[in-house]
Amino acid sequence: MNSATVCVVCACQLIGSSLLVMYDNRNHADVWMIDFAKTLPVSDHVLTHRDAWQPGNHEEGYLTGLDNLITVSLAGSHFSLQF
Repeated sequence: MNSATVCVVCACQLIGSSLLVMYDNRNHADVWMIDFAKTLPVSDHVLTHRDAWQPGNHEEGYLTGLDNLITVSLAGSHFSLQF
């Protein structure tokens, strides 16, 4: 991400967005953030996307979830997929 993207992400609540994961038969995977229709700007503070949700703080734990997805993916990397 470039600095402009980081600024936008820190100022928006990412509710309803998705991750598109594509994996091919050469053991290559890519992940894209998509579906920003419900993303809302937040002007009262900068979001970390890692803090726990509390009423009114607009945190959704997006980056915590992404960290967990990476951890689970790496833990299962010893499996091989057959196409």
